[in-house]
Amino acid sequence: QVDFLGIIFDVEVLVFDELGSVFCGPLIRCHDLFAGFVAKNPLAHLRLILNANLVAGIAAAALGIIGYLDLIPGAFDLFTKFGRASGPFKDPNVFGPFLIAGLLTSLHLWLTRPAIRGALPLASAGLLTIAILFSFSRGAWAAAGIAVAVYGYLYSITAARNLDRIKLAALVLLGSAVLGLVLAVSLQSDSVARLLQERAALTQSYDEGVEGRFGGQEKAIGLILENALGIGARDFTQYYHHEEVHNVYLSMMLNAGWLGGLIYVLLCAGTLMLGVEHALKRTKTQALFLIVFAALAGNIVEGLLIDSDHWRHFYLLMGLNWGLMAGDRREVRAGRIVYDRRPLLMLPVLIVPPSSRQARIVGRVPKRVALPRGRLPVAPQRRRPRRSARLVLQTR
Repeated sequence: QVDFLGIIFDVEVLVFDELGSVFCGPLIRCHDLFAGFVAKNPLAHLRLILNANLVAGIAAAALGIIGYLDLIPGAFDLFTKFGRASGPFKDPNVFGPFLIAGLLTSLHLWLTRPAIRGALPLASAGLLTIAILFSFSRGAWAAAGIAVAVYGYLYSITAARNLDRIKLAALVLLGSAVLGLVLAVSLQSDSVARLLQERAALTQSYDEGVEGRFGGQEKAIGLILENALGIGARDFTQYYHHEEVHNVYLSMMLNAGWLGGLIYVLLCAGTLMLGVEHALKRTKTQALFLIVFAALAGNIVEGLLIDSDHWRHFYLLMGLNWGLMAGDRREVRAGRIVYDRRPLLMLPVLIVPPSSRQARIVGRVPKRVALPRGRLPVAPQRRRPRRSARLVLQTR
């Protein structure tokens, strides 16, 4: 059996880090630090990081909302940019995606706790949702929607009880109602309504034309095809276009050439594929893995709309995903059992659990069976099946 996870991890460490040190400096290497830290003690260290990230997200969201609503004198100039909430970040497009992991953590705490203890996480989820809304970032909205959808789907198919699925459905209905109420109240303000209508459009005025965002991406594609080794970092905005490419995959191709860009694409795609497979396995960290995987999936997809190669929280999520997969892989090597939680028809062997009902046919079985005298008849040999049976009866 080929260990694809080990091969990809080793190649990523040996090859991609060397290329990453050229065009991204220490930001690429930091995700290996978090991966090793989490792999050492997955459950305890992951909880520590997620709790710290949640506290930081709540603080940043509060500052962004205070600044956008101008609740404190001078807060609007300090915590907003372009009339949009940015909190302590310098760009609203980074502020919004950073809050996604905290939002999923809050939802997870509400789903896994009793109703009374889940009130505080539910309030924090509402605060983070409002902050993402006030960032007026189309990419952040899309990434948050994708992350919540991925988390909800994986949680529903991996939940151990139907009660957990009912709580998830109730959360979806409650969240939709609250979000609709917040939008209805926000639309009462003319400035907010105007900004919402503007940001909700698929394209803006600065997206179209030769000098727009799409025009810059066309220039980037042409330069990539002409320069297999790339043109170097910062050269695109200095010599060819007035702004960045707004597509991290095209940007990687420009900065590091075909090889570096291809490795980055393979790293993101491979993390998503292996992450889906790992999310369906019942491990000690399965519930928490869904949080970091869904948040990373939203950020990876958002890379099609913005340059996310300098986002520190992106590499944090990448490191957490790889650290959990490596840590659980080490448990398998140590002999600990990891149950496969994939859907029934995707399993290589169908395991039939033992029945809880008692036998309906009860009779007395003799202790000894009388055998005829003489030579015992030989049972005819049967052909061995070409394929091994997929139906296995599980015994108690």
